[in-house]
Amino acid sequence: MREVLNKYLPLPLSTFEMYESIRKDVISHYILRLAYCKPDERKWFIKQEKELLNLRLSDSKTVKTFEIENGIYHDEVSIHEFNLVREDLKQMFRSEYNTRNEAQLPPDVEDNKGYVKVSFEEVLDLVSKRRVVVSNGYAYVHKSKVKSLILIEFRKRLELAVIRTYEQAPLWRDDKRIYDLIESLPSQYLEHEYVPISKNEIDISQLDTLSLRSMPLCMQHLHNSLRRYHHLKHMGRLQYGLFLKGIGVSLKQALIFWESEFTKAGLNFEKDYSYSVRHNYGTVGKRTSYCPYSCTKIINMPVMAEEHHGCPYKRADKTYLRKLLMDNSLDPNDIENVIKISTQSPMEACREVFVLSHPGYQIEEIIHPNKYFDASMDYYQQKEKFMNQQPSNVANPQIKNVVIF
Repeated sequence: MREVLNKYLPLPLSTFEMYESIRKDVISHYILRLAYCKPDERKWFIKQEKELLNLRLSDSKTVKTFEIENGIYHDEVSIHEFNLVREDLKQMFRSEYNTRNEAQLPPDVEDNKGYVKVSFEEVLDLVSKRRVVVSNGYAYVHKSKVKSLILIEFRKRLELAVIRTYEQAPLWRDDKRIYDLIESLPSQYLEHEYVPISKNEIDISQLDTLSLRSMPLCMQHLHNSLRRYHHLKHMGRLQYGLFLKGIGVSLKQALIFWESEFTKAGLNFEKDYSYSVRHNYGTVGKRTSYCPYSCTKIINMPVMAEEHHGCPYKRADKTYLRKLLMDNSLDPNDIENVIKISTQSPMEACREVFVLSHPGYQIEEIIHPNKYFDASMDYYQQKEKFMNQQPSNVANPQIKNVVIF
């Protein structure tokens, strides 16, 4: 991201360029805030804006200037307070730097001027990572971590601002000058995000097993519908075909798979459908290798009667969604909770199903069906590796925590 920042937001060379750069930055921010203010999309936007600020606060001098210009002040730590937590702070730094050599620690570790204090509730991220000492309701934060305080506060303020933008949506959605642009922005960006992490090919003989084990509900539903009816309408073929391409199904295997299903329905695959499969792989037509669809694009896809594409958490009624989730052997109480979550955030509901189906493997968010699949495959690879290394009486392997970006 730093390379992108340097390319598109370089440091201005003159006062005029500086103000012009700021003007463009502000305009683009508010356009994106409008585009990503929906509950399903705002988490991605907030995350990117936070990362952008993190890159811009590149050193302690920049951080200090930012604090002054924005009126950010923190309580200083008195000598008495510092003496009460001195040893805990030293122990924290020894653990963080993995050393007992105090010469390797920051020079102001034993200086009360090197710290500020804030309510521990303001820095729960740092508390969870054990990067601060908490005493009497206050977190003692080393000045090298002040940037983290700024980012935490920035995220909280931006979350509130984005919610207010969404609440005011009726004021700008009636303006045709911007509505179409704003609505199309999320899918225009996210659908190009996925890059396969594995070069391994998936054999089509594995798809039935992988569908139930590792595919998100949207792709599992398409797979089962194809197996049942031996046909999918155009958007269903696109959504599922590009997904299969992304998980590692080769063009040769894809042609065999689709032809075998369509032939069962009495359709002429070679004449009417094979071109579109080759087109997805970039071997005919414009010869563009198309990307698998993102969650945002799938959620926003229009769905007509007798079509099976789109996001089940968004399009399916509660009765049908309950049936789909029951087919995944989820606990009835968990199913009801997922259905409740789906009314607010389909992507969060999808994440919840992943967590329930892959115990011990934590995911921050789901933004792409193929990343769901990749994480699931990683889970089972880790599980198999762990079980091969452990005695047979070990029942519950601990799978590492992972964040999907």
